[in-house]
Amino acid sequence: MNIQRKSNFELLRIICMQLIIWGHLINKFSEQTPIIGLGYIESHFFKSFTIVAVNVFVLISGYFSISFKLSRLLKLGQETWFYSVSLFILAIYMGWHHLTLQKDILYLCPVFSKIYWFITIYIILYILSPCLNKLALSISKNHFKSILLIGFFIIYVWHTLSFILNSSRPIDDAGFGIPNFVYLYLLGRYIKLHNIHTIKQHFCNHPKLAY
Repeated sequence: MNIQRKSNFELLRIICMQLIIWGHLINKFSEQTPIIGLGYIESHFFKSFTIVAVNVFVLISGYFSISFKLSRLLKLGQETWFYSVSLFILAIYMGWHHLTLQKDILYLCPVFSKIYWFITIYIILYILSPCLNKLALSISKNHFKSILLIGFFIIYVWHTLSFILNSSRPIDDAGFGIPNFVYLYLLGRYIKLHNIHTIKQHFCNHPKLAY
């Protein structure tokens, strides 16, 4: 089956990649910046514009939906392992890293150790995707909307209020865990299955906007 690429989404992916690179550079800079000072405020201000890139990637995955294939999942795991071990060996050889067995064993099982958090969480999302796709197709638009509203309150509103009050959070992963990824994936499915079709139908039926 030929998959037609859409230039607008490809451009969005490129922009997100650049933002992720920029965000990692800002992280490296902010590590050496005093917590109190203008530099710290500036770095976190610009970081706020880059951190959304990962969320956009997950939204795009939800919009187009993940087509689960075991071979593709295994290939992703193999590639992660290969690059993790290769870079680890290179770092040891070049003297950039000193061997510590208790910590470095994590590089030998990068998916399960979550040493590269995005890969681990994305693989979990990939495994869950058939169930999420089936859920998105089996419920009505109103039920889907209710799930998204409840999820938004629990994952974002409640978490933000807990942060402001400096109290325990219901989901203490700062958005870097599977709850946020599942929510964004379902939001992408909702936009694809409901909103876009509704908007298109509205424009087609509107006498002044129809061509």
